Amino acid sequence: MKRTSRTLVAALATAGLLTLAACGGDDGGGDEGDSAGGEVEVFTWWAEGSEKEGLDALVGVFSDQNPDFEFVNGAVAGGAGSDAKNVLASRLQTNDPPATFQAHAGAELSDYIDQGQIEGLSAMYDEKGWSELFPEGLLERLEGEGLSGVVLFDPFYVLYYAGFAFAPTERPIALVLAADGTRTLVVPRLEVEHAETKAALDRVEQYDEYPGEPRAETVLERVLADAAEAADAPVDYVRALRGRPCRSTGL
Repeated sequence: MKRTSRTLVAALATAGLLTLAACGGDDGGGDEGDSAGGEVEVFTWWAEGSEKEGLDALVGVFSDQNPDFEFVNGAVAGGAGSDAKNVLASRLQTNDPPATFQAHAGAELSDYIDQGQIEGLSAMYDEKGWSELFPEGLLERLEGEGLSGVVLFDPFYVLYYAGFAFAPTERPIALVLAADGTRTLVVPRLEVEHAETKAALDRVEQYDEYPGEPRAETVLERVLADAAEAADAPVDYVRALRGRPCRSTGL
């Protein structure tokens, strides 16, 4: 008899897709764990167009790497995701969660967290050493192109490279990946504790709410200057960057 997980316990974020993983509960008796295989339902609103093509590709990879498991496509079409969210809410209320489900990273997760339907994976990241991983391909590209670093503003990129989830607002958040591998996150003051406890970072720099000082762009320029100096950029360039007058970005 095939088993399907029931107890929803963990959240794992990926670029563009937030999945909620279930633990290895057993519906019909038998050994605990997933070694015997079973069903894994993936609940999304990726039901048509390029999104469906992407999901189909994931199904192929999953099936190749996990032949003992059956991939159950729980996609719900319609309403640009709203229909799927309604179905999901009903299933969670009746203690019938899918093995994984799609959600947007950031504030959208608050209701699930408040209702005790998901938990973080920080302990697992620490246990597996995932927090120490860094994209070597990106470092090689920075070195090959002679760059001192790269600045990421997109929330999905920040989530992928640092494990920090946030909902974009008028307060900018930027991740600076230096060529030496240092990860620095620039955040508003109220996000400092969140960043320090939830993300895989080497450094967190804060700015005050407008019109307070320092401004976001001032802090970002300072971090960029540090990255340039660490990459042995010309002294005059670093000095000019540090002395550059602040210009509002309109954010």
